Amino acid sequence: MHESGHAIVATLLGAGPVRRMQISRDGGSTSRASAIRQGTAPEVENELTIILAGRAAERLCLGAISAGAGGSVESDLAQASALQLQFDREFGLGINGNGWLGPANMQRLTADEADRLRVKLDQFERRARALLAPHRDLLETLAAHLVEHRELQEADLRPRLSGLQPVDLAETDLNGGPSE
Repeated sequence: MHESGHAIVATLLGAGPVRRMQISRDGGSTSRASAIRQGTAPEVENELTIILAGRAAERLCLGAISAGAGGSVESDLAQASALQLQFDREFGLGINGNGWLGPANMQRLTADEADRLRVKLDQFERRARALLAPHRDLLETLAAHLVEHRELQEADLRPRLSGLQPVDLAETDLNGGPSE
């Protein structure tokens, strides 16, 4: 379910094509292009939404989340946390405006920084869940196919994802406020 969530939201937000999905006892992965091309706030927000889409898919279809998004420094939660903190502290796109505060030390975040990080990542997970909800059948079908085959290449994925039309978030209520 988790990897299928990444693939569908990546396709909806134009970060495709999804090149490969695989699962094993040790976890899974979805290979795709980044949504960040020019470094704009909407692109970073789309990337954060895609990163949190695996967790959103679990919550949507299974009613609960697993530890699959967390764990190591390469995990979805670690990547999303680092990117959101870069957005705010280094890119000049977030709460600090033109201020450059340098890289965050995750062990030394203030309570306010940690709260803001949690709130922002929750927003992006909700955004991903809203994008996935109309495609729940595809999400479940793609997940079942991945479980059966354990690995899917771009040629296997293209026909399954080709019916998805990219979403223009500027024209939807899904864009409701993650950036500042």
